[in-house]
Amino acid sequence: MASRAPVLPLLYQIRLVIWYIRSVRQKTNKTPLEHGYIETFIRAGAHIGVPGCGPCIGRHFGVLGKGERALTTMNRNFTGRMGDPTAEIYLGNPATAAASAIEGAIADPRGYL
Repeated sequence: MASRAPVLPLLYQIRLVIWYIRSVRQKTNKTPLEHGYIETFIRAGAHIGVPGCGPCIGRHFGVLGKGERALTTMNRNFTGRMGDPTAEIYLGNPATAAASAIEGAIADPRGYL
């Protein structure tokens, strides 16, 4: 299959943010893979994890350190859930996560919709 993934301009290649993408199950990866989105995310600097549960307990990518900040689409953000108790955890929907990845900071997605 020929790649239909667009090449992102350097402006969108995030270097100050560590960007992890991980789905809950393999079935969820099918459409993004078929449309070339995963390749686009990798070119933009994202780290793609294997499907399954685990980020909140530090599997595969580790946990947040002291004072680090995360935006997640997971459904829990209580103190210490993803690492150090001083880490800041923000919940967002997928559109907010995508806009934030583009801007390198937590962002309002309405300008991208």
